Amino acid sequence: MEISQILKENRIKRKLTQEQVAKAIFASQKSISNWERGKTFPDIDSLIRLANFYELSLDNLLLEGSAIVNEMKKKVKTYSLQKWSLLGPQLTNYLLFAMLMVIGNSKEQSLVLMSLIVAAGITNGISTLYFSKQLNDVDVHKYGNPWIKKITIFLGVLFISYCIISATLKLLSN
Repeated sequence: MEISQILKENRIKRKLTQEQVAKAIFASQKSISNWERGKTFPDIDSLIRLANFYELSLDNLLLEGSAIVNEMKKKVKTYSLQKWSLLGPQLTNYLLFAMLMVIGNSKEQSLVLMSLIVAAGITNGISTLYFSKQLNDVDVHKYGNPWIKKITIFLGVLFISYCIISATLKLLSN
């Protein structure tokens, strides 16, 4: 049985309103409603207060494979992915800094500069695609805007195209 059903059945069995439960566990009536409909899940503190209030075991509320346990696992995975998602932009920053050191007038230096620009675009593109896929796997689109991924990919392709074209024109003009 899902936690939403357990919470609703226990409230009805005790002939309580959502507002009464909300006051008893220091939550809003809207939160109680969302929890009972399965729209959202209570945080761990609220779960403990609910278990005490309804005289339930946390084991019964947090069975492995339940929706709330899966939701907590998604949040943990999302948090760990977010820590690594800065790797690509940081690599890009180092590559761009390296480009500043290499700027010159010779064809060899221009070729190195073009290679660094393309490498910067590729590292950002790879990290964006990898972390977008990982975040989609944990269904994180519920928490954010799905258009951000599309805009990021579009801007990345635009950036790489611009860099390749401008570097090629520079090489041809020398």
